[in-house]
Amino acid sequence: MKGLGATVKVCPNVPSKDMENDVNQAYTLAKKDETGVLFDQFENPANFLAHFDGTGPEIWEQAGQKVDAFVAAAGTGGTLAGISSFLKSKDKDVKVYLADPQSSNLFDYICKDAASAQ
Repeated sequence: MKGLGATVKVCPNVPSKDMENDVNQAYTLAKKDETGVLFDQFENPANFLAHFDGTGPEIWEQAGQKVDAFVAAAGTGGTLAGISSFLKSKDKDVKVYLADPQSSNLFDYICKDAASAQ
């Protein structure tokens, strides 16, 4: 990116609620700079659809149309959501696992949801 003239800001690996988080920094910088552009994968339905329509069927076919479980990390959640939705549309018993660190964008959401369910 630097080679193409971009300014690169390295952000710390911190929880999503921290304003120094990479996603929060991207939103802030895009708003602050009138030439800033934010390609928002988090709110773009094409993110989910690319994996539901593309990656999911590819995995299903390459696995011989039998998948017991799917494990993935999640940045935006589009890969995990798209692929797992496709796989579950083929076999409702497919197990889906998220493997993410505490600094992930989904950590607070999942922990809050789990805590409210108790």
